[in-house]
Amino acid sequence: MKERLLVTKNGDNLLRNTSEAFDVFNHYRSEFKKAANEHNLLSAAHAAIKLVDENVNKSINDITEKIICKKGCSYCCYQNVSTSIGEALLLIHHCKDRKIKINWKQVREQNKDWDKLSFKDMKCPFLAGDECSVYEARPLVCRMYLSVDGTAEKCNTEIPNKVRLLASNIADIITMALWNCEGEKKLYNIQSALLKAKSIYKKG
Repeated sequence: MKERLLVTKNGDNLLRNTSEAFDVFNHYRSEFKKAANEHNLLSAAHAAIKLVDENVNKSINDITEKIICKKGCSYCCYQNVSTSIGEALLLIHHCKDRKIKINWKQVREQNKDWDKLSFKDMKCPFLAGDECSVYEARPLVCRMYLSVDGTAEKCNTEIPNKVRLLASNIADIITMALWNCEGEKKLYNIQSALLKAKSIYKKG
């Protein structure tokens, strides 16, 4: 697993203390719960994605360093990504609408024992070649961290290395608020979230 060196945390450095950060967390958690209660988990996930994208884009505009991430670079797509049920439902709907086939066999095999997988078998189920097949609906974690560390090769998760990443404190808080609002007792990786979301999708 890469050690993330988080740098350049834009204007949301205004989060000067734990109390202030907790207030922001509670605000977004309340908003997401309201969205989930009035509509569904998809609505809360959509709202969180919009907010995270806005904060990440602000971070990009606030720096002079070059973003290394680009289409066709997939070094970061071999990690065990945390995902909410709402985000997983969004992925399933996105795939159905665009006729993208989900490799459920791969999802189940990765969910059994991640730590025993070979590196190549850790490939994200949505990685097609070196491109994300669900880019518009990708999880929050896949949107939040951008490399500013010179070359894409430094992001190769097969080789231990420190990587400097652009990050937003508020985007982190928004993501945690979404995960918390669902009332789950644990964090799901993308595989287990997809399997649970699949059962919810079938019932719907």
